[in-house]
Amino acid sequence: MSLLFVSLTLLFLLLYFNYHLKKIKRSNQEKLKILYNQIAKEQIINEHYKKELAKVYLQEKNINQKLVTLRTDILAVNFTLNEIFKYLLANK
Repeated sequence: MSLLFVSLTLLFLLLYFNYHLKKIKRSNQEKLKILYNQIAKEQIINEHYKKELAKVYLQEKNINQKLVTLRTDILAVNFTLNEIFKYLLANK
């Protein structure tokens, strides 16, 4: 009787822990899937921002080049106007 009780209790415990372990395993697998999907989304967003950042740097470089060209043109016009005014003042 005692051996039968111990055997049944042991069987019950084994079945219970097996069921509980599978339940925990499924739950953890779902959590891992969610984390994996979040990581994948973050990687996609990261790649998008890297591409956009590269575009911003390229636009900044182009704008700086245009500003340098504009500055050079303004200095050339300023020099030319100074020369014209000097010539006009010298010929008065």
